[in-house]
Amino acid sequence: MRQLPLILALLTPIEVWANSPLAEKLPPQTAAPAQWHTECLGRTQFEVPGDIEWHVAGGHWNYPEFGIYSPNIDPSDKQLSYGNSPLNKNGYLFDIEVSPVTTLDIFQQFKNRHSPDIEGAQSRVIEKKIDSLKQKLTWELEQSNPEKFNTLKSERHALEEARVRLSKLHSEIVLLNDLIDDFKKNGRPTEKLRAELQGYKKELSTYATDSQYEQERYIDWDIADAQITWTPGKLTALLWRNERIYRFTLNAKNSDDNTQQALETITPKAREVLRNFRPRQQFEVPLESGFCLPFGFISDNGTENYAITLAWHPIKNPSLLYSLNLSNNIDKSLKLLPLLTSAMFTNPFPNSVELNRFGPESTKIGTIDGVIGGSRYRGVDPDTGKRETTERFTLTAGHTNTENRPELVLKVESFANGQPLGFEDVKEQLLRTLKSVRPLPGITQ
Repeated sequence: MRQLPLILALLTPIEVWANSPLAEKLPPQTAAPAQWHTECLGRTQFEVPGDIEWHVAGGHWNYPEFGIYSPNIDPSDKQLSYGNSPLNKNGYLFDIEVSPVTTLDIFQQFKNRHSPDIEGAQSRVIEKKIDSLKQKLTWELEQSNPEKFNTLKSERHALEEARVRLSKLHSEIVLLNDLIDDFKKNGRPTEKLRAELQGYKKELSTYATDSQYEQERYIDWDIADAQITWTPGKLTALLWRNERIYRFTLNAKNSDDNTQQALETITPKAREVLRNFRPRQQFEVPLESGFCLPFGFISDNGTENYAITLAWHPIKNPSLLYSLNLSNNIDKSLKLLPLLTSAMFTNPFPNSVELNRFGPESTKIGTIDGVIGGSRYRGVDPDTGKRETTERFTLTAGHTNTENRPELVLKVESFANGQPLGFEDVKEQLLRTLKSVRPLPGITQ
């Protein structure tokens, strides 16, 4: 029987401040212990003191309004994959992303971005013709048949002008639609604007599209506040819930099925997952079997595969980075193995030297045997060579079900000198959190 995949979380500095020299100088209320919360991820729940912020912005959203985190994990490492793919034996059904709190206008922009792209299709047709002409416009042709060369050259220039005109047409249509809406709101006549708009649309219809666009389409699965689209090899579902965007991406590029076959194959399961998804508040632990993600939950029978690599930081200590790797899949687990061996003591801090190491040693993660280890570092001034008086540190913890199959690895890196929590403090609180790990309600393994 597969053992419980585990979640680790570390602690905010408030509890340690209570016994520090600094706390003695502060009013008594500032030294109050942190309030512990229960959070969940994957199929596990665990206790954390204080508030944490999941690193849901940045990465593959590529949207500047969402901002970035610093420090953060490498965006290419970020992963929140769920479900058994009906197309690929070892693949996942969905890759999921959760936005920060945002606006309905931003959601509409994402809907537009993921809609069937007629401008892109029309541009591809023109670009393909231009590329074909470029191949024919050789020095040899110019020497042997100047008339044909000049004819082809004129055709290329005409296509380049058509490409510019195409872009202008799409821009003008967007502007006119906005202008018509504005005129309507202010009670102004729109007849001339509508006539101009129809002229642009008529001209736009003369531009051809390609076979890829013919396969792009909207999908209607009767899900409220959602847009689901298909492009060859990919299904994208955008859900608007509790002022957040939840993006579910299904990659079918490795499938040999055509569009109709692929949609018939994926529809039953993908539609069921989207319908079983609901938002949740942070620190809300569902009482049913399923799968937790930041600010969301998918109810299921507890057997779907998943792989997670996410980061978070304490609200009051953004320089303390937690990177969590979690999976019940053997391929992901094998990739995590070095993090519990050779990479446990890798120095992530430039211009620093190792002071000493802790572990690896055994520890309990819930009811399962795991390991924990770490290192302490001190920065070195690159100009003087002197060591700094404050330290940085790392901690790595995890557990294995078998000799070569870790289920979870969590790495903690202190990216600022003079952390409110020291190495020993983090270790002590981490051990307490590890003991709190347990399955979600309805999950037995």
